[in-house]
Amino acid sequence: GIIEQARSLGHTLNTEADSSSDPAYQMVVICGNNEKAQKTLAQENWGSGVSVQINGFVNNMDEYMRASDAIVTKAGPGTIAE
Repeated sequence: GIIEQARSLGHTLNTEADSSSDPAYQMVVICGNNEKAQKTLAQENWGSGVSVQINGFVNNMDEYMRASDAIVTKAGPGTIAE
């Protein structure tokens, strides 16, 4: 699920980051209406190598997708339409 995927990716990015004072990576997690995932991931300790933003439902998903270098998603017609 989204919690396991976000944790795995976030901790991998943190491990891959160098030890500079600024985060080397940025990760945005859009949880939609999954409040449990949003609350769980908001409490996660991600480390200093990755800056993580946890969001619930957003109205500007197309903007997030356009700004992304990579997207991990549950593919479907909504993703294609965005």
